[in-house]
Amino acid sequence: LNLSNGTITVDAKVTDDAGNTDDSAQDSFDLDTTADANDDFTVTMATGDDVVDSSEAGNVTLNIAGVDTDAATVDITIGGETVTLTQGTDSDGNITWSATGDNASAVNDITVENGVPTQVVVDTTSNGLNLSDGIITVDATVTDDAGNTDTSAQTTFDLDTSADLDTEFAVTLAEGDDIVNADEADDVTLDIAGVDSDA
Repeated sequence: LNLSNGTITVDAKVTDDAGNTDDSAQDSFDLDTTADANDDFTVTMATGDDVVDSSEAGNVTLNIAGVDTDAATVDITIGGETVTLTQGTDSDGNITWSATGDNASAVNDITVENGVPTQVVVDTTSNGLNLSDGIITVDATVTDDAGNTDTSAQTTFDLDTSADLDTEFAVTLAEGDDIVNADEADDVTLDIAGVDSDA
């Protein structure tokens, strides 16, 4: 039949062998076969450089776009850790979104516009998701109230919270006796070790 999503009206007509007809009452159902009707569900980094340093790691902002109004949950996986945003209603019947699940405490803020989440702020430090430095992969899955799911394309960011990742950075005097005499004063050699490749 190739029906489009939406409210589908159903009725029937019966005709007997004498030519008599009778029409049924109408009924309807909601045809909902996709969690992303416009095929535009995405999750992206809010910062332009896609690098998260130590001052930003506690509040990493992700933009969420294309969430349909019938969405029930949005699961965002960040470096293998999942945060779940769940739709609810307040005492006045207004739509709300809150963080639920094991990593709920890692979600610092959720921005909601027109009844859907558009931004989430996540703590990636040891106080939150406890992610290690490196390239972090992010994707999201939306589930609507009919149980349909859709997954966004992946995005990445570079989590870089330390200038000395292996804590081996050191500078030492090359001379073994740790003494610089008059003959050596014009040519003092220092050994530098443990410099990270991103220095």
